Amino acid sequence: MNKHYDTIVIGSGCGGSAAAALMSSLRHRTLLIEKNKAIGGRAALYEKDGFKLDHGHILARCDKGPHGEVLRLVGCADLMPGFSYSQNWPIRAWLGDRQIDLYPSLRRLFLTGKMGRVGRSIDMKAGEFIALARMAARQTFMSEREIEKFDQVDLKTFLSRYRHNPYFRVFLEGFSVGIFGSPVWEASAGEMIRIFRNVNRDLGAVGYPTNGEGVSAIPKAFIKAARRHGAEIMTGAEVQSIVIENGRATGVMVNGEKIAAERVISNAGIMPTVTRLAGAGHFESSYVRTISNLKYSCSGLSFKFALKKKITDYVWGFEIPFDVQKSYNDMIAGRRPDKFIVMFFASSNIDPGLAPEGCQTISCISGGPVVEPGTFDWSPWMRDIRSQIERMLPGINENIVFCKEDNPDHIAAFNGRFYGDAVGAAQTIDQMGDLRPSMVSPIKNLYHVGADVGWGGMATESATLSAIYLYDHFRRRLSNDHGCVL
Repeated sequence: MNKHYDTIVIGSGCGGSAAAALMSSLRHRTLLIEKNKAIGGRAALYEKDGFKLDHGHILARCDKGPHGEVLRLVGCADLMPGFSYSQNWPIRAWLGDRQIDLYPSLRRLFLTGKMGRVGRSIDMKAGEFIALARMAARQTFMSEREIEKFDQVDLKTFLSRYRHNPYFRVFLEGFSVGIFGSPVWEASAGEMIRIFRNVNRDLGAVGYPTNGEGVSAIPKAFIKAARRHGAEIMTGAEVQSIVIENGRATGVMVNGEKIAAERVISNAGIMPTVTRLAGAGHFESSYVRTISNLKYSCSGLSFKFALKKKITDYVWGFEIPFDVQKSYNDMIAGRRPDKFIVMFFASSNIDPGLAPEGCQTISCISGGPVVEPGTFDWSPWMRDIRSQIERMLPGINENIVFCKEDNPDHIAAFNGRFYGDAVGAAQTIDQMGDLRPSMVSPIKNLYHVGADVGWGGMATESATLSAIYLYDHFRRRLSNDHGCVL
């Protein structure tokens, strides 16, 4: 290993691994350092007894979205894995007191002739259907300039312009919590419009990798691309601190030894980077206050089930209580809701290679309050959510090979973050547009990537987009330096 690099990247989540691929493609001598042995951060793979389960979830546009764009930009599109798309998935939703079989794509509902059946199951009236179609059409054809006007408009206000069926309202409110970790009265309408616009333009291309690697296939593809461009990867090594000398980042400390670099890109979360790795004393106090006061998405509670036989044909499902506002407010205040917002994803129904023959993998997630690790008793929460999952998926208890349960304390320890937040810095009206934390640090040659600074997509998509935005920043600098575009 060299002792001096052009770029050091901390963390191999989607933002960090994408940054390593992109920066190395600019001929930067690049080193990526990951504290865990597994690549991927929240998109890492958990393997045990022949089962492969995701640490987190990616429901994104696959090769048509920013994950595919990274590999296209670095000339490694051949590394993109194959995908299964949601138009072909059986999906079940519990909305309040209704149980509904549906697809996430209006196009798919039209093509299969199931729109009328779904509409009848939730008592949708003609006027409500027209309002839904109007909303979808408007979002699909909005320009970025038009969308920016809604960055500081909350999603609830935006949706109030349309006449909504009460069950579809429940779906949208639960969907906001599911993808943003924030409720409709806080989430940015601009961000939701971007997500719906992009998914609609790609004809509902929401999918999941099918190469036996689960969601980790995406950061692993980025790492392969980075290596193809000469990057070095160090796993099982924790960065103890970022070295700041004369107001600029000059490297990192690993195992008591300095590894020098011209620049450092952190995918470790903006608050841990500022207050712990770099050290708050190197920043203006007002900046530290701003970063310390960032609002985060709700925390995550995760259940990974390895089952000895298949218990459901549904790929994706979710249960959303009718009173989403009460459920969310109870949850965020640390009071156990009467019913949680819960999502399950049966990954082996898409990719049988994730489980031994005849077996099944199912991952379930829910949310909780954002608290300091070690200060909250998660046991009753895990117990209640587990009971709700057992009601949603009859037979799951009797067929368990193992179940790995992770509360927010476990997630915080694995990710090296202060909180076990499900997504990162929330995409809320007070943290979007010019109010979003910048990827460019006040300290020279220190940069951030990841969901804390990304925007324009859901979860890992926003993290990958942050790496693309930073790549564009460096390309512009190179263009200015050399008078030409690389």
